[in-house]
Amino acid sequence: MVRRRGVLGRKLRRDMGQNAMQFLAMIALCFLGTWVFAGLDANWRMEERTIEEWLAEGRLSDFWVTGTAISRQDVYRVRELENVEEIQCRITLEVDCPELPGEVTATV
Repeated sequence: MVRRRGVLGRKLRRDMGQNAMQFLAMIALCFLGTWVFAGLDANWRMEERTIEEWLAEGRLSDFWVTGTAISRQDVYRVRELENVEEIQCRITLEVDCPELPGEVTATV
């Protein structure tokens, strides 16, 4: 069986030979685009994992419940929610500081 080279195959080789630099430039651009995408994706995943580990090790709050008038019953209801390990009550006040120049308030 004789294999004949088609016109399209010859044309393809001829065009690739004449445009070799453009062909290599496209391959390089595809490689660089894939490389940058993979690097940015890996960086984002590492940052997200680092933040999650930092929050877990620091035992920081996952949620803050804020309100103007929270009663003891509200605190008990939050404490009884599923997956609540610990609850801490805090109060913050805004106070005026007349000793300082201007209208300065401090959050305590």
